[in-house]
Amino acid sequence: MWLKSPIRLLVAIHMGTAGLLLAQSATVPAGTSLRAKLETPVRTARSEVGDGVVAVLTRPVRATDKIIVPSGSRLQGRVETIQPATRANEGRVRLVFREILFPDGRRMTTWITNSFGAAAPKRNDRYALYMGIGAVAGGLIGGRSGRVAGVIGGTLTGFVIAGNRSGPALRDLTLKAGQEIRLQLGEDLTLAEN
Repeated sequence: MWLKSPIRLLVAIHMGTAGLLLAQSATVPAGTSLRAKLETPVRTARSEVGDGVVAVLTRPVRATDKIIVPSGSRLQGRVETIQPATRANEGRVRLVFREILFPDGRRMTTWITNSFGAAAPKRNDRYALYMGIGAVAGGLIGGRSGRVAGVIGGTLTGFVIAGNRSGPALRDLTLKAGQEIRLQLGEDLTLAEN
């Protein structure tokens, strides 16, 4: 009976259509982890800010039980920040992907990102070696009467030398083509079905 009024009929149709549109969209929250395989290598020793980077999703992105972005979708991005290795810091890079190219040709803007850093070298062995050599040398130099003081002094000297030893620059980072990387959604990803 209430559908006999034209205004009520229009409101009912509008509400039904809006409900269908809401039911057909899905959102993946910011912070969701993604996996992709790089097609473009990135090297902190050679790459520069703004260099293009392409990756392909290896797993679909889902919202509950719906696939929002299928695996095989291409991510178009760039090098956002980069730091080559120095004597004090390992190489680091931040990648940002701003567009998804779906296998069916559709495109979608997004914000997908992550930072990567080279593994720090193992410095503990160097400290142990230099401190051990210093302790032995200090003990020998101190003789019987000053052995304890010599060992302590030699150990401290070895520690200082190991910490100040100027070695080569730390490791640069290389992300190889074909390498799988973890990325993260920087904003909610909402896709409405057609």
